[in-house]
Amino acid sequence: RKEADGFLLKSLHSDAMLLYSPSQIALAALYHSGHENNVDISSYIKSVLLGSDETSSKLFHILESIQDLVANVTIPASKEIAHIEQRLEQFKTFKEIDPPLHRKRKSEEQLEESTETKRVKQELVDYSEHVLSQPPLSGIGKIS
Repeated sequence: RKEADGFLLKSLHSDAMLLYSPSQIALAALYHSGHENNVDISSYIKSVLLGSDETSSKLFHILESIQDLVANVTIPASKEIAHIEQRLEQFKTFKEIDPPLHRKRKSEEQLEESTETKRVKQELVDYSEHVLSQPPLSGIGKIS
């Protein structure tokens, strides 16, 4: 159990949670724990959990991929973590230099967009009125 817990904790530092389902990661942890304790659980997986050989080969390939992914994880040292936390604190205390200027620019951009939208809508209305005011073409739409 200790090896499986360690595997799961180490997997949290990898992309495994983004690439594989939780059940696959949990099974990979048990599979890893079995290998560490010289217990072969592959026969149990094949006989109880899986039916066909094709499915079992796919699953074992996934389990080995998860194990490789987790095995290549390096957990940062406590000094590195402290340095990263200091940098994060610096970003938390960072303030915008001139927020009202930013708001002013944004409102000017919104005003420009709204006037452009109004102009395009008015052009569409004018064009529609022009088309509707034209007399119908002769021969089109008449039923004989």
